[in-house]
Amino acid sequence: MTERQESKLNPRGYEMPTMTMAEYEAEQREQKRQAQLIRTDPQACATKLWKIACSDTGGSRCASGILLSLWNSSFRCDLQDSLSGLDIGNTEAALGLLEHMAYGKRLHEFLTEDQIKVVIEAWGDFHTFRRGNQ
Repeated sequence: MTERQESKLNPRGYEMPTMTMAEYEAEQREQKRQAQLIRTDPQACATKLWKIACSDTGGSRCASGILLSLWNSSFRCDLQDSLSGLDIGNTEAALGLLEHMAYGKRLHEFLTEDQIKVVIEAWGDFHTFRRGNQ
């Protein structure tokens, strides 16, 4: 077995392939390059974040906060917290959506009210802006 083909167990007992730092960095650059392609399509960005917000993952809270805060002023999120809670591809989708929204687009151009209602039902209480408590 070569160094690249060797595997070792992580602390939980799962087999993990080893890679050199250079290979890891190259993989990360390629993932970022591929993820940046989505930024040119605001519909794809919104849909990707909506699918995440509708799921039950760690990124769901982050994606839902971004979408709901863009939907109307009743919702707020900590943007730094939300962006840092997403992986590379999902962060690029969020940045792409924000980039297009800066040019006068509105979220309702990319997602329907019914789609947003699903997110509000799941996450609305968490992201509701309470003026008296802020």
